[in-house]
Amino acid sequence: MFLTEPGDDALRSLYVVPTSPGNRTRPFVRANFIMTVDGRVTGRNGRSSSINNPADKRVFDLLRTVCDTVLVGAGTIRQEGYGRIEAGPDGTAPDLVVVSNSGDMPDTVLSSPTHDGGVPRGQAFLATHAGAPQEQHVERLICGEESVDASTLMHLLYERGYRSVLCEGGPHLVTTLLQAGLVDQLAMTTSPMLVGTAGEVLMTTAPLETDLTWVGGATIDGTVFALWDVSSSA
Repeated sequence: MFLTEPGDDALRSLYVVPTSPGNRTRPFVRANFIMTVDGRVTGRNGRSSSINNPADKRVFDLLRTVCDTVLVGAGTIRQEGYGRIEAGPDGTAPDLVVVSNSGDMPDTVLSSPTHDGGVPRGQAFLATHAGAPQEQHVERLICGEESVDASTLMHLLYERGYRSVLCEGGPHLVTTLLQAGLVDQLAMTTSPMLVGTAGEVLMTTAPLETDLTWVGGATIDGTVFALWDVSSSA
């Protein structure tokens, strides 16, 4: 399936979460990233905001409506200024799980209200390890003794009833999940621009070899969207 300037229903059909087999013990995991044509995931301001556009925002918001959990590294939270996730048009909001080996929940999440102008927001959890400081009053998911174990985290999320996880980065977290075989799909946005050395961050942070299978894609206002199954998922 490849869509050109799709309407909302057609675009949603592209990104609908596949039905999971009954023997799964972890959620379906989709990683979403935007990059430039020259492969950079940040631009001149060191954030993805300098390379995104309204078309990407449209898909970004849609992906949040088809998951029940948004997974993000603490560093990306601080860099991008994340808070709790606002509810979509149906009035429900995915929960936010922040991954932090330091055990420190970013201030933007701590200060984020559960409602914004009457619009509800999802809950926020800190995924960390047993050895991390526990000074903040936040709900923690303990996923390892000395560092966060990605497989343990996914099993904990599944036990809590989460069935669809959207990972929004950053590169280190996505690389960790890929290396562990925990990513089912990649949703890649290619922004129609070049940034050269203005953006030096790539989508992955370590050597890996992962086979991908084309699922579908779309073009919206010159921005290219591609959806890939990750063949090596566990």
